[in-house]
Amino acid sequence: MLHCFQKFALRACLAAFVVMLLFDRNLAFAETDAPECAGRSILPRLVEDDPAGYEATIRAAAAVRNGKGVVWRIEKDGVKPSLLFGTTHLSDPRVLEVPSAVFEAFDHIDTLILELKEMTNPSDMALELFKYPQLYTLQDQRLDQLLPSEETELLATALRQRGLTMDLLARMRPWFIYMSMQSSQCEAKRRARGLNVLDQAVALKAVENGIELVGAETVQEQLESLADVSDRSMLNVLLDLFATPYSLADQSETLIQLYESSDTGMILALLTELAHDKVGLREFLEKLLVERNRRMADRALPYLQSGNVMIAVGALHLPGDDGLIELIRQQGFTVSVVE
Repeated sequence: MLHCFQKFALRACLAAFVVMLLFDRNLAFAETDAPECAGRSILPRLVEDDPAGYEATIRAAAAVRNGKGVVWRIEKDGVKPSLLFGTTHLSDPRVLEVPSAVFEAFDHIDTLILELKEMTNPSDMALELFKYPQLYTLQDQRLDQLLPSEETELLATALRQRGLTMDLLARMRPWFIYMSMQSSQCEAKRRARGLNVLDQAVALKAVENGIELVGAETVQEQLESLADVSDRSMLNVLLDLFATPYSLADQSETLIQLYESSDTGMILALLTELAHDKVGLREFLEKLLVERNRRMADRALPYLQSGNVMIAVGALHLPGDDGLIELIRQQGFTVSVVE
């Protein structure tokens, strides 16, 4: 059985980083809407356009440790079991249908560990963001001074197509622009009419049930992780986003379908396959996943030792040699897939 998280009010936050996560605090369990994005999975086209690349992606996905599953049980002798739930930062009704194990956990868990405790309060998160302008603005130069002329024009054209200008964003760090580009139009429309991203819905359900909320990191720490990616590497990742032949709606639809099939390994492999600058992508993933995974695992350990906890963080934090599943196992727990 699946159960659906939705909310009925939205309050947009001004910061692009938190646009993916921050919305108003009302939550209800309700019937899902029909999928409304017009995107198509890119996988069938990848088979046709680049069969060798597709086969390489399949092999890479199969090699990802713990690459199948978004719900995992955490167990240790003498300790009540806990749950690890890989979320996605989307509001599509299909991803708001959570597995039964997650839904039922709200009847008994003592603690919910999120990426950010402030997720339930958009205003607080926005205020935190604005405390650290040095992390998301360029201090001594403009974007068009970082790029050669042909890349500057590519970036300017891509921004114009999205109703933005180079002048408007010339002082913003590349990571900030990248994060602001992640939502497709249909995702933005869903949020505008009140649908909640999955992470937020989970957090608000915990509040409704009187469950303790714990942040695995702070807003400042998340910002610092993004800011630690070099501007050149982040620009390459950003230019890759604009250069791909697949629309944001298509990429979002692909992510949703892979998430529905719990195939986190394929999501990671596909990210690598589509990246032209694989060195820049590795730096990006090292800062955004690997280093943060270690922090999250360390912060979660005292709660896991007490048991009866659910950890709900982005699904890509789970798989891989340096993913949360392996890191939690290294702390003496048995971690087994539920679904």
